[in-house]
Amino acid sequence: MLKAQIGRSSSWLMAAPQPSSKGQKTTLFFGSAIAGGRTNQEAGRQQFGLAFSAVLGLHDLYSRLLLQAAAKKLAAQWARQHG
Repeated sequence: MLKAQIGRSSSWLMAAPQPSSKGQKTTLFFGSAIAGGRTNQEAGRQQFGLAFSAVLGLHDLYSRLLLQAAAKKLAAQWARQHG
């Protein structure tokens, strides 16, 4: 597993072999996390500031679009090699 941490954010990547009916294949796992924030004493959990909350939705959308583009590219590569 590969992990990178910059400030309060970290990202990780892991590759795991998976058995397949057509031999061996590899599954990629990855993710990100944000640590820290202010503790809300009443709720007993951490909260983040307004700026963080404002860009979180954009980050989520960007991440999903990036993953979708990567999946399409990999599918096209696979189709060229095996089609």
